Formats: sequence, C-alpha cells, structure tokens
Amino acid sequence: MAHHDHDPEPGLTRRDFLRQTGFAALAGLAGWRALEAAAPAPFTAAKPLATVVLVRDDKALGAEGAVNAQVVARMLNDGVRALTGKQDDAAAWSQLARAEDRFGIKFSRCGWMRVPTHQEVIDAVAAGLHLASVPKERISVMDYGLKPTDCTALINVSSLKARPLTGFAAAIKNYINFDPKPEAFHDAGCQRLGEIWTRPEVKGKARLIVLDLLTPYFGTGPQIDPRYQADYRGVLVATDPVAADTVALHLCQKLRDQHKKKPWPLSPPPLFLAAADKEYRLGTSDPAKIKLVWLGWEKGRLV
Repeated sequence: MAHHDHDPEPGLTRRDFLRQTGFAALAGLAGWRALEAAAPAPFTAAKPLATVVLVRDDKALGAEGAVNAQVVARMLNDGVRALTGKQDDAAAWSQLARAEDRFGIKFSRCGWMRVPTHQEVIDAVAAGLHLASVPKERISVMDYGLKPTDCTALINVSSLKARPLTGFAAAIKNYINFDPKPEAFHDAGCQRLGEIWTRPEVKGKARLIVLDLLTPYFGTGPQIDPRYQADYRGVLVATDPVAADTVALHLCQKLRDQHKKKPWPLSPPPLFLAAADKEYRLGTSDPAKIKLVWLGWEKGRLV
C-alpha cells in the first residue's frame, strides 16, 4: 500500500484534523470537476502512486440481471493480469498470493440494503487463489465472523453503494465489522474507518482490492430503490484501497449526476476517504496520482 510522508501539524487535535480532512474531501469533489474541465479523464497520472484496473463486459449480465459467472471470472483474471503485468493468469495470481498463506476473502453481505457482493465475483476470487496453488482449506470466505487474526493475507471484495451514514461504501468501509462495535464508527461521514486498517491484526494484510461494480447502487437509503441501481457490468481491482474507493466514489457521483441530469451530491460527504489518505496513510485519494487502466466495454464508462 502507498504511504505518505506528511504528518498532521504539531498541536493539531484529532478533531481539528478530521474537520480539515473533511473539508479536503469536499474540495476534492470540486477539484474533480475542475480537472474534468481541463482534460477528459482525471485518473491519468504519468507517474502514479497507485494503479487501478477497471474491466467491463456487456455480457457480464444476462436476462433479468442474471450474472454470467464465466464472463466475470475472465474479467477478474484480465484485471489481475493488467494490474500485475503478468501474461498468464496463474503467474498473475501467484504474484499476489503464496501457497503457504492463510487467506481471508472478506466480502460484503449488506443484507439490509440488498446490495451484497455477487457470489460469482467471490467465487472468481477463490478460483484465482487456487490458480496460485493456495489450497481450499487455507481460504476462508466470510463477511461477519471473519477473524483477521486467523489470516496472514486478506482479499477485500466489496460492492459499491451509496449509504446514509458514510456517503458511500466500498473497500474501506468493508472492514468495519472487524471491530466488535462497528456502530462506534457510525458518525456522519465515518471519518475513523481507516483506523481499523492500521490495527496489528489487519495492517499490511490486504493483498488485493476487488470491487464488484456489476450493479452499483447510487441512490438514497436506507432501503434500496431499484431506480438507482445501475447495470454497470464492471469489476475493479487494485492494491491501494484509497485509490480504489476514489475511483468508485467518482463513478458513484457520475451515476447520480447522470440520473438527475444535474449535480446530486452524496449526503453526508464521505469524510472517511480524505482521512484514510491524510491521517491513516492507507493510500492516495488524489486523482492526479492515480492511473486508471480501462479494459473491455466502453459504453457508459463515465470515469
């Protein structure tokens, strides 16, 4: 994961810092619009701190939203090859996984909003680990109940959804139930979510971020409204969770604006994202430092 050299100013309290990074998050959203005015794509860093790969295929979803598991598996493998620079699926996965590791695949069930990680995406991740010779008995696939202390490596497999407490939820939010009291993080904007990633039982274990963008939810909550669920047919992979969430946030905001045909800001603003970068140093949230690699279906790509 990317780490930064800057520290909060001496004497700055946590509350002051989080308030400032909250303002930074809002400024970042405005900055994207300025970047877009100058260039068609903001995620085009020549010397990136992070690379994010987004793969889409119009055949990923069939009639009545049925997920094509074979297409999804191919999309994920294409993304992992592009991320690692390897030409072979097994070699690409082997760069991220060792046979001796004990892997936890942490997905998002999110039953109350009905925007879970699709099982086909979860299965494709497990199949990728098998390509790297990780035996089945060394892979735990769970949401609630997964213990990072039992794992030497984690793969974060989340869906993308707008949420009333965090603004939106993707990779960073997915670790919230590693804490026995997740409700303690449910202040407006959930600024402290990045703290969970810094704990000894979690820190440094994330080998891969996979975002299920097959049918992202961009509307209001807490109950899902089918008008706001997009057939986007995508899968995103990265090793930097902040960069992954930054691209996901940009997509979510684009889907909202497109639907309303005018700006439709997330509420509350996702304050946790800037804090994950500036305070917890989990990666970069600056679009100018992220390289987005596009593969596959171009129609309606938005980012």
